Amino acid sequence: MFSFGNDTDLGSSLTKYLEREAPRRNTTVFRIQTTAEQEAAILEYLRQFTRRNAVGVYPDNCVNRTNLALRAGQVDIPEPLSPVPDSLLRAMLNLERRGGAQRMFLPRYGEVPTSLEEFNPR
Repeated sequence: MFSFGNDTDLGSSLTKYLEREAPRRNTTVFRIQTTAEQEAAILEYLRQFTRRNAVGVYPDNCVNRTNLALRAGQVDIPEPLSPVPDSLLRAMLNLERRGGAQRMFLPRYGEVPTSLEEFNPR
């Protein structure tokens, strides 16, 4: 789990992060179909950042870092993607429509599915 700017340890547990956020907001999770090689390239990009709260507002923000991580892994998302949250959501919805991702909606105060535990660090 790499969430920049909200006091989350980089590389930490996805399910613990989602459980922490559940009382605050609804969350949409996209499960992106990737190969082991793509995953490795995405992680290599993300691991260059060592300070969890060292992210700006524009243009170096969480959306831009997510976009660049997906590009590093050669995930097929449209160009150009601007560093605003709506553009990333539109890209993920487009990827879902093309069969490259599955969307999961987690309502505020909802349970975090155990199926997401596979994304926790081992």
